[in-house]
Parts: sequence; C-alpha cells; structure tokens
Amino acid sequence: MTLKTTLARIGRQSADKIHLVDAALTLAQWTEPDLVTTPYQRHVEALVQGAKDFVGPDVCDTDVIIQAVQQIIAKRYGYGAALETDDHAEDSNLAKVIDQRRGAAVLLCILYAHVLEMLGAGVEIVDFPARPMVRLVGLRKPIILDPYDGGKRITAAKLRHLFGDDDAASPFSLATFDKRTILIHLLDRKKLFLLRQNAPEAAISALRAAVLIAPKEARLWRELGVLHARLDHIEDSISALKHFLKLPDADQHRYSASHLLQNLLQRKDPPS
Repeated sequence: MTLKTTLARIGRQSADKIHLVDAALTLAQWTEPDLVTTPYQRHVEALVQGAKDFVGPDVCDTDVIIQAVQQIIAKRYGYGAALETDDHAEDSNLAKVIDQRRGAAVLLCILYAHVLEMLGAGVEIVDFPARPMVRLVGLRKPIILDPYDGGKRITAAKLRHLFGDDDAASPFSLATFDKRTILIHLLDRKKLFLLRQNAPEAAISALRAAVLIAPKEARLWRELGVLHARLDHIEDSISALKHFLKLPDADQHRYSASHLLQNLLQRKDPPS
C-alpha cells in the first residue's frame, strides 16, 4: 500500500477510528519515504509494556496508572519538551521525537494518550491555547496531565498560574481535539515552519498530506491552491481551487478564490 493510499484511507475513516501513533508515523514516512517505521512501532509497544508491568494488578487505580506513564515515558525513557533551539520541523515528526526523546507537545500527548488508552484509561487530548494536554475522563473529576512537563497533574489553578490567564478554563470545559484535527495540527506546524524557511515546495507536500487526511477541510484546499499559484503551478492550483469551491465551508473565501481561479484559467488558455 502506498503512502498516498494509506493517508487517503485515514481520510475516509471517522476521526475516532484513527490510530494516532500509526498515522503520525505515516506522516513521518511522507516526509522521509525511506523511513522504516517498524523499530518505532516496537518502541511504542515497549512503552506500553513497561507501563503495564509498572501497574501490575492495580489496573483500576488511577493514581498508579498516572504514575506508570510518568515513570516509564518521562523518567525511564526521558521524554520531555523540545528545546527552544530545536528544529520545529523535526519536533513535529514522531520518528524524530522518538529518536531524540523530545518534541512538540502534541506529539508527546499522542504518546501519553496511547499508553494510557492501552492501560484502559479514558483519554482525550485537550486544546489549551498555550499547548495541548491530556485529560483523563470517566472519573468523578477529570484529571489533566501535561506531557510537556513530565506528565505532571495540572489543576485549573495551575493552568492560570502557568499561563497568566485569570479566565483559564476548568478541566471540564477545555475543548477536545479529535484525532483528525491533531494530525492536521502537526501538518500545520510543519507547513508554517517550511514557509518561514522559504521552502514552499516542501510546504506543498505537507498540504498534500493534509488534504488526503482531511479531504472535506475547505481551508486546506484553498491554501494548497494559493501556494501552487504562487509557484506558477497553474494546473495544480486550478484543480485545488475547483475542489475548494465545491465544498460547503468555502463561503468565506469564495469570491477571492473564484477571482484567482478565473485569472489562472485565463493564463492557461489566453484568448486568441
């Protein structure tokens, strides 16, 4: 199965059925087609097994489960926050994060959430403005863990203290990332980094992956069309913009996209 086919299959799945670790490793392969993902999958399995061994018979003890991910992921294997000097293209690549044991908060959340789910915990990745975090659900009171800080518990009061927000949301009200949105978040990070590095062709590659994973996301098709147009990829831009205009969420930018499309069509087939 080709990478394009794999990503398109993810695009057809409902968000809750997406396997985030496998999908994130597929995106790493999209960037590095020669990457062999088997060692990384085995490493994730080792994280899960280490946590299961730590928990032992205490499978219903939430405190022990939390200690397990903290001890195994953060302490035994040394996962932590990306340094400010780190390459932001690298810290959004799950394979590189596993190699280096540090990376973007969203990828650390993917690892923590996966291990917690394998321990039987109900888990969500929540969208706090400063950075994503992991919320354990199905409890009398939800618990938030910060993978960027060793998986420590974070209370609503600590959120306000950490980020200087007097109106910081409670653990009950933080919005949840669905799994497709998490993958698009990764690709958006990568795209923005590449554009800042003046690498538009590589940014187009990230957008191509994004539209495969989220084919109904109008914004992504528009961005792809505009970036192709900037590089004089006229046929590709026309194709992306036509697709954008067919989607129901295109209304906000319909006029500007239609205007650009007409210009491109005239350039493709100028009047005689």
